[in-house]
Amino acid sequence: MAVVRVARRSPLVSVLVVALLIAAGVITRQQFAFAASNLPADKMTVTASSTSVQGPGTDVPVLSAQMKTSTPADLLLQVTSECTILSQITNMGTSTQNYIAKVELWLTVDGNPVPVVPNATGTGATTGSGGADDGSVVFCNREFTRTTTFNTNNESIKDVENTEQSNAFQWVALNVGNGVHTIVVHARFTDTNGTDTFAHGVIDKRSLTAQATNYFISQPSA
Repeated sequence: MAVVRVARRSPLVSVLVVALLIAAGVITRQQFAFAASNLPADKMTVTASSTSVQGPGTDVPVLSAQMKTSTPADLLLQVTSECTILSQITNMGTSTQNYIAKVELWLTVDGNPVPVVPNATGTGATTGSGGADDGSVVFCNREFTRTTTFNTNNESIKDVENTEQSNAFQWVALNVGNGVHTIVVHARFTDTNGTDTFAHGVIDKRSLTAQATNYFISQPSA
């Protein structure tokens, strides 16, 4: 006759399993709290100096950082950057050549684009959001056209240009709430790559400063 045996778990083992699960949860929360406690609170500054050169139509992050806010707040975001345009143009005989190069910067907070002009808000940091624009700001831009006219095709003109400038701009992100926030600065490069012309935008030394603020009302447009 078959004998069916029923295995019974000891109450002590069950208690130990529950205790281990609780301990694991506590450790996970402590690790998260410890990581958050090491983040700057309500104000931070980050810098970078690695040159970033990209091809036409690319959009890449050039700065990224995390901070925490202790209370619901608006964030004032200030970005400075050296912006360079490297260019070359060659005309053969009677011809016209041109190039366009532009570098735009924009920001996201927790994955959401930050507009340049936010919507009008109420009287505190817990009201208002969004804006009408996409948040893109031109940090350097050049459009160049050269036309040459000669009697023979044996003559040519070649121009090589290299300029650099420093720029700064600031954005306001409305009602980000309290907690940990991820801020990313993006660069959008519009370049020219042709047979006789090229122009590349370059982002070099740059910085980001973020601090809690209280944005009140957008000013009327000029």
